[in-house]
Amino acid sequence: KRRKILKRDKFYLSELFDMSKIKNNNIIISPVGSGKTEFIFNKLIPRYNGKKLYLCDNCNLEEQVLNSKRKETFSRKSEYENEFIDSEAQVEVVCYNAFAKRVANLDICESMKIFEKYDLIIADEIHSLVDYQNFTDSKNLWRLMELLFTKEYENATIVLLTATPYYIEKIQSKFPSTLSSFQVFDFDENKNIVRYINKRKVYINHISQIETQLKQYREGFEYGGLKCLIYTKTISDIKKIETMCKRINLNPISIWSKNNTKHILNEKQEEARKYLLQTGYVIEPYNVIIINKSMETGVNIKDKDIELVVINTTNITEQIQARGRVRHDIDLIVVRTKNPAQVMESQIVNLPKKWLNIPLTRIDKAQLCKEFNLYNEARRQLKWTTVKEILLNNGYIIKKVKPVINGKQVNCEIIKK
Repeated sequence: KRRKILKRDKFYLSELFDMSKIKNNNIIISPVGSGKTEFIFNKLIPRYNGKKLYLCDNCNLEEQVLNSKRKETFSRKSEYENEFIDSEAQVEVVCYNAFAKRVANLDICESMKIFEKYDLIIADEIHSLVDYQNFTDSKNLWRLMELLFTKEYENATIVLLTATPYYIEKIQSKFPSTLSSFQVFDFDENKNIVRYINKRKVYINHISQIETQLKQYREGFEYGGLKCLIYTKTISDIKKIETMCKRINLNPISIWSKNNTKHILNEKQEEARKYLLQTGYVIEPYNVIIINKSMETGVNIKDKDIELVVINTTNITEQIQARGRVRHDIDLIVVRTKNPAQVMESQIVNLPKKWLNIPLTRIDKAQLCKEFNLYNEARRQLKWTTVKEILLNNGYIIKKVKPVINGKQVNCEIIKK
C-alpha cells in the first residue's frame, strides 16, 4: 500500500530554531502556543552540562515547573548563598522577586560572580519582569534587570523569552545598550510557527458588556457543558463579574494570588487554584473561572470545554498572555478596546425570540438598545439607528410597519431572522 505523506505547514519553536546560532546574549520572541516550554526544557537546557538557572515571573509558573515530571528541575526556597542542596539537581527554578533579593545588597562585581556560576540563565516571560518593576518601582528588580540586560558574561549564556515583542522596545528604552549586546530571534510574524487560533473575535468597551456576551452563550452553558475564562485586573472588577455571572445562573469561581494578604483565598478558591495548576482543568461544578494578573502566566489550561475567553483589559501584552492560558483553539475571544467602532463592527448577535416577528414601538426599541448595552465614544449608550445597523450586519431583516395600537396607527419596525 502507498503511504500517504502529510505535508505540514506549521511547526513548533523546537523544530524551527537553529541552536547553532545561540551566542552569549539572546532574546527569543515566539507566539503563545508555539511550544516555548517544550523548547526550554527539551532542547535548550539539555544542550548545557553545568548549572542552569530558570527565572520565572510568578509562583504559579514556578509551582507548575516543579510539579512537572522533569526530574532535573530543583528549587530551593531558603537561602541562596550556598551551593545546591541537591547535588543531582541540574536546574535551579526561582521567581524573579526571590532572585532579585539575592543580588539586592551586593555590588555589581559580586552580583556578576553569581551569574558566572551558571552555564545557562533562562529568563522566561521576561516582559513580566519589566511590568513588575514599573508597577512596584523596586530597586531589587531594577538591579536584576541591569544584570540581565546590560552585561555580557564570559561563561554564562543568557536567553530571554517572551511572546510580546512590544516589551523589547520598552527594555531598549530603559537600557539603550540591550539590543546591541543581544541578538534577537523574532518568530512573532512567522507564518510557519504554531500558534493558538480564535475562530471569532468580538470587542467590548465597558465591563458591563461582559454579561451581554455571556448571555449570548447561555444555551451552551446550560446544555453544552461550555466553560469560560475571564481575565480582569482588579479584585473589585472580579467581584462585579462574579455578580454578573450569578445573575444569569452561571457558576463562577475566582482565583488570584495566594500571597494576597488583603484578599485571602477561601478554601474553595484554594482548592480550585491547586486543581487548575496540577491538572489544567476547571474543577466541578464551576463553569466560569475568573482570574487577574497574578494568574496571567504560568497557568496552562487544557480544559477543552473552555470555548469562550473574555479579556477585560486594553493592554495588548495582557491580552496575549491571558489568552495564552487556554492551551487550545477557541470559538470566541472577547477583548476590551478603546475604539467604539471596533465594538460595533465586531458584534455577533443572537437576538432572543421575544424581539422577533412582533411590531416594536419606540419604547420597545429603546429597551432593546438598553439590553444591547453598547457605548459610543462619549460613553453614551447606542441608540436605535446604530443598533439597527449592527442587526442588519448580522443578517437580520428589519421592516417598517404601521399597526393599529389603541385605535391609532403607530410607526413600528419588525425584526426577522
